Amino acid sequence: MKQKEIKTNKWELFIGAAFVVYLFFLFKIILLKWNSIGLDALWYHFKTFLHHPYLIYERQANLKLFDEISRDIDGLSISRFSSSILFTNLIGNTLAFIPFGAFIAELIKSQRVLGIKVFVLSLLLSLFFELSQFFLGIGIFDVDDLLLNTVGGMMGYAAWKIYVVVVKGFQPAAARTLKRTSPT
Repeated sequence: MKQKEIKTNKWELFIGAAFVVYLFFLFKIILLKWNSIGLDALWYHFKTFLHHPYLIYERQANLKLFDEISRDIDGLSISRFSSSILFTNLIGNTLAFIPFGAFIAELIKSQRVLGIKVFVLSLLLSLFFELSQFFLGIGIFDVDDLLLNTVGGMMGYAAWKIYVVVVKGFQPAAARTLKRTSPT
């Protein structure tokens, strides 16, 4: 095995491990609320839902796009407390998914329609978290969160794309034209 291939494999292993750690922290933040809710509590909520599915009608959901976002922006001028809520809802939901977009872009080898793949995967992961919160009764299903998380994923993809263009711009022309060859 060539030295460059070994470096590539180590890099891919590092990125994969970092992605798993990132997903763990995302799970802790969104579903475990930084450990204010334990796994046993999540299991209890899930069992309760299975035994009493009618309770779903008592759960809250925001299905109107931009409803929470506009409420947060309107509340920004009211007090400092609302400013911290604004940060958590608007900025936090976006920032939480920026690494996801960059990780997916780095982990998926095919450059073909990569932006669409990042968009769809960001939306699906956000949908998973929103549905989990809804069905477990530990949060509110919010379409604004879907939007903000997906925008965050796309921002991460855009940052990764800019990084790749800048790095390739600094490589010598001969290195840019070299193609990967498989070991013989």
